[in-house]
Amino acid sequence: MTTELNPIAEVRRLADAMFDGNLDPAGIARLENLVDHSNECLHAYVERLDFHGELLDQGDPHSNKQAAMLVLQDITDARVGKADTSHRYLLAVSAVAVMTVCGFMSWLIWGAGLHPKPLGNIAHMTDDATSSRGTLELGQVIRKGATFSVDDGVLSLELGNVMIDLLGPAELRLNDLKQVQLQRGTLTARVQPGGEGFTVRTPDAEVIDLGTEFSVRYHSQQGTDVSVRRGRARASLLDTNGLPSKVLELTAHRAARFHRPHSQLTELLFEPEPFDQIDRTRGMIRSVSGQLRTMTEPPESLLSEKTTTPNHMLILPERQNVVLEADLEIETLTGRMQIPAGTTVSSYLVHYDPTTSASFAPRGSITFFGKIAAAIVGTDTLQKTDALLGFPETAYETRRSRGLEQDDTIRISDDQRTVSFFFRMESPEYQDQVRILVVDH
Repeated sequence: MTTELNPIAEVRRLADAMFDGNLDPAGIARLENLVDHSNECLHAYVERLDFHGELLDQGDPHSNKQAAMLVLQDITDARVGKADTSHRYLLAVSAVAVMTVCGFMSWLIWGAGLHPKPLGNIAHMTDDATSSRGTLELGQVIRKGATFSVDDGVLSLELGNVMIDLLGPAELRLNDLKQVQLQRGTLTARVQPGGEGFTVRTPDAEVIDLGTEFSVRYHSQQGTDVSVRRGRARASLLDTNGLPSKVLELTAHRAARFHRPHSQLTELLFEPEPFDQIDRTRGMIRSVSGQLRTMTEPPESLLSEKTTTPNHMLILPERQNVVLEADLEIETLTGRMQIPAGTTVSSYLVHYDPTTSASFAPRGSITFFGKIAAAIVGTDTLQKTDALLGFPETAYETRRSRGLEQDDTIRISDDQRTVSFFFRMESPEYQDQVRILVVDH
């Protein structure tokens, strides 16, 4: 995995910060320098503007151009309102940034018809995810007609109300927001309310979601296997013209194989492995941003300097759906609290161990499908919950430096679904850990 932030990824991060209103003068200068000296950076910047414009257009009656200009004005106003002795400098730099973006926006509008519609973004990837088709990056915009492949690891795509996981090796074409073509390998799909009707096609079959969680595996010789974990899906065997010839409605824990050359539709035993792999790598995580990654398998050791993370952090889904047999007293981000017996929680450990090789302190955020019940930040409570919520075969650190220090930053959103981090590199004890407890509702 690349440990340094490449220019394309840096442009995307800076552009996102600009739209969030969090870009300082140094960041603006850095962004301008990148786009001025690289066509690839300019293209990445325009792509990010396009993506944010789509999001603004979905929630605002203004046109993309008007909405983007309003955001830029808000950013400028916010900077002016916060001005201190560098008031004039901030205002001048902000004005230059707005003028620069206006020029890019005009270029964007002129060339809008040349760029396929953005459908979503890369929401999650494991630290070993690789692709022979190009670089994979969190937050990367995915467009209609694009093909994504992963050779190793797990790659997760968020398409509106649908989360798709590609289990390497696999390849997928994005036909539209509601339809994808699996060209090889295995995917799982989790469809949220509002995403009903999402369709996966292979040369053998068409699978239409009816509100469910399902997997599809395609092999050119063996055919297409469809498994439903929850809910229902309508699966059809396709004829030589690509039209449905036989239909089977699959409910929870049912599976079937579709093989077009033999006109074969056969029910199979339900296969949980694809879902188990996603539980191990992503669990209830909906999306990840910044320098955060997961792992395909639990680490053997989380002792200091055993699982190092130079310039990134790991988010590790530990034990899932644990029913507490007794009240759990813990020290959290906001003080001491009690989680009552009978509560079902899933645990996620954020692990940061950069050692002396790190070149910068990473930032990141995690959004969950469920709600965050607590963030455990103290060493004593981390050690107290290792046996209950941690990996059974993993060695955990016992030194006091394991918990967060005063200068480390962690925030939970108002809706209790997103947590963001900024861990500082402080010698001689670099390791930091936080345990996030999530409830499924």
